[in-house]
Amino acid sequence: MPFTFDHTLKGVDSNSYVPLDSYVEPSTSHTVIGANDYFDGHPKQEKWTPLTDSEKQQYLARATSRLDMERFGGTVSDSQQRLQFPRQWIIDRNHDQQQEVIEFVDGQYYRSAAYNPLELEYATFELALYYIEEWLLEEPMFSRQDQERMEQVKIGPLSATLRKAKEDDLPDTVKRLLREIGPNGWMGQRPIKLIRS
Repeated sequence: MPFTFDHTLKGVDSNSYVPLDSYVEPSTSHTVIGANDYFDGHPKQEKWTPLTDSEKQQYLARATSRLDMERFGGTVSDSQQRLQFPRQWIIDRNHDQQQEVIEFVDGQYYRSAAYNPLELEYATFELALYYIEEWLLEEPMFSRQDQERMEQVKIGPLSATLRKAKEDDLPDTVKRLLREIGPNGWMGQRPIKLIRS
């Protein structure tokens, strides 16, 4: 079955939190920043720009798939949607009173469930870039964010042993972005699955 890129909000077949290019969601005034726009001002733009649209879409879909495995607070906006976002009842810590799409209930401001949080979109971009560096460009260990994957490093007379990161652990940049969705948004790493032997 051929790969189809689908960034439809609340879609039953969606596989990406973000589009490849920017667009304005008709139901709100919120501008969703597309991946190409995001990387226009990124220090690692040269790693994103040469990719074909199909490659970019596949990396965005892969990053979305990985982020969708995480635990998030609130509830999905539509029981039929494939992805975890958009979600209802995510507290907005940095409420802007000019932003009319925020809901106010029980003394709390909540993010609108009409679109995905910008921090989630940025996290998707950064995770896609991480995969590009790791899988496509095969960057040396020191150029990546996950240096903890190295068990031992020796430079001249100095040596250090670093703990090995958990398999498929999220890069620090992505974790920091997801924390901004809190305090009841990102709940941390996905729960450990116990397998009976």
